[in-house]
Amino acid sequence: MARRLLIDTPSYLRGMESIAHAGDFLRLQDVYHSPGYQIYLGFFRLLIGRTDRTLVAVRLAAWLLGALCVAMVFRIGEKRFERGSGALAAVILTYSRPWRVYAGLIQYEVPLGFLLLLGVWLLVERPRPPRRWVWGAGFSAAAAAMIQLRMLPWSFLAAAVSRRARRATWAGLLAPSVLIVGGWSWYQSHRLGRTVVVADVLPGLFERGNNPNALGYAFPYRPVLEPSGLRFVAARPARFVWLVSQRFLYLWDIKRDIWSLEPSLSSGLASSSLVWTGLLFSSEASPSSCAWTFGRMRSRRPRRSTRLWPPASRAPCLSTEAPATSFRSCRSCRFSKPTRRFVSSGGCGLGCPL
Repeated sequence: MARRLLIDTPSYLRGMESIAHAGDFLRLQDVYHSPGYQIYLGFFRLLIGRTDRTLVAVRLAAWLLGALCVAMVFRIGEKRFERGSGALAAVILTYSRPWRVYAGLIQYEVPLGFLLLLGVWLLVERPRPPRRWVWGAGFSAAAAAMIQLRMLPWSFLAAAVSRRARRATWAGLLAPSVLIVGGWSWYQSHRLGRTVVVADVLPGLFERGNNPNALGYAFPYRPVLEPSGLRFVAARPARFVWLVSQRFLYLWDIKRDIWSLEPSLSSGLASSSLVWTGLLFSSEASPSSCAWTFGRMRSRRPRRSTRLWPPASRAPCLSTEAPATSFRSCRSCRFSKPTRRFVSSGGCGLGCPL
């Protein structure tokens, strides 16, 4: 089981070693596999020195970050809703088997989840967060985008949906992403001679996910057949719609791919006959959903309630899933692991009707 979850780990380790030998965090040999996580590993490698000790330290750090995630989930739920909400969310996260499995691997899921939770916690801990907290949330969003390109819209959407956002809030949330992500992307595009946005994944990505041979899952990759990309969408619109539906199923772990794990507490609830509970724990897989939920948390007072969100209140989240996750390429349940953690705190607490 662990072997199939470590498909990208050799690439991360090669990037870590290249940083250690060259002492250069910018000229990565592999800009395809999560540049931010390679840089994260490179810091550990330069700090500790030996590879074997570095791997031990990275795993210990992942467990520490996982524990901090539990604490932040509890605090977000307690602060914005009620103590019972935070406690239930923390229990769900603690007993989430995928979360515990990934905490022991050389993979980016736990650090990415930590960065997302840190940004949310900094913004909701106080009714009017200090400016330095807002900038901290902005830097955590920029770091999350460096780890995974799909997190790039997070800071923009978080600012857009916050009804109390002021110019200082917008600047603190957006400037780090513009400077860090924009600067990195410009440098890599100039160095490689082609357009790079965080990672060099754009060439062929849409074609890989949209062609007659595609089945909707992310890995193993299938040979690309023509017509592909936009030509495929125009020639076979019904097949394209079917592929989108398959990506939804793989993303929510309804259809199982090679990264699926045995049921845990949260996934067991999601697969039960309580369909609305399944949506609660499984649909929050995109940064747009997280941003919308964060906006609801920021714009309303805590509700003293113990009921879960009704299905109708999930509609905005579900409507944002398509452009953010399933229309452009292949999907997998693995891609939703970090962002599912955040919504535990909001989902367990409470009714935020539209």
